Amino acid sequence: MRMGVLDDVRKWLNDVPLWKELGTIPDRTKALEEKVAALEAMLNGKRPGDVCPFCGAQSFRLDRVDMHGDREVWKCTDTACGKSREIRHDLNAKNRRSGTALLGGNRR
Repeated sequence: MRMGVLDDVRKWLNDVPLWKELGTIPDRTKALEEKVAALEAMLNGKRPGDVCPFCGAQSFRLDRVDMHGDREVWKCTDTACGKSREIRHDLNAKNRRSGTALLGGNRR
């Protein structure tokens, strides 16, 4: 009699969608743990660069900063690309003394 009741409960549980999903949790949890471990390993080493606007590789890095931080040169470290981009923070920025916009030239 007891086995019949247990079998009925098992059959009923197998028909419940949530019960089937609960059975997949250990596998999904293991997969998530592996992904987190891989991400943590990446963060412990050298961090990946930004996405290169030219080739799309995640290897766009700050190469140098000039002019007291107003000029940055970013370069793609991917050997197939190697392109660079200059970013000027002093152009079209507010002049710190007068509050007027600069279109280029000397700031001081």
